[in-house]
Amino acid sequence: MDRQVLIDRLTESRQWDRLLESARDWLAEDPEAHAAHFAAGHALLSLDRPAEALPHLEQVVTDLPWHGSAHRLLATAHFDLGNHRQADRSIVEAIHLKPDDFRPWYELARMCHEQHDAPNALK
Repeated sequence: MDRQVLIDRLTESRQWDRLLESARDWLAEDPEAHAAHFAAGHALLSLDRPAEALPHLEQVVTDLPWHGSAHRLLATAHFDLGNHRQADRSIVEAIHLKPDDFRPWYELARMCHEQHDAPNALK
């Protein structure tokens, strides 16, 4: 099976452990594979391991600065680690890149809500 298809299926089915394993296998053969870095970051973040997710997501946004979903996940990782300024920069970039995608807007609302900023969360 094509690696990208496998990654997509594991992501859609939310099989985070298997996704991480598949991404790591892919990275062992091709350390520069952006899709594998994104998948590993996504899986690690979903497994509540944001510190481990950061390097993978940072690699993606460094190499592919137009990857809005990577910026969104990077914002989540930074926020979960208490790096709120960096989270703000990343989520603003994600919204800039994908203004019609609800996911970065939702993440921004979640971040505001968790900081007890209800007026901005409601916006």
